[in-house]
Amino acid sequence: LGTNYLLSGQTLDTDGHLKNGDFDLVMQNI
Repeated sequence: LGTNYLLSGQTLDTDGHLKNGDFDLVMQNI
């Protein structure tokens, strides 16, 4: 994806979403 959004306790699912608790953020190339 060319991004470095992963932080401690966060994982990236197969759809390219940053999963953290009860929400997810769409990973986007900036």
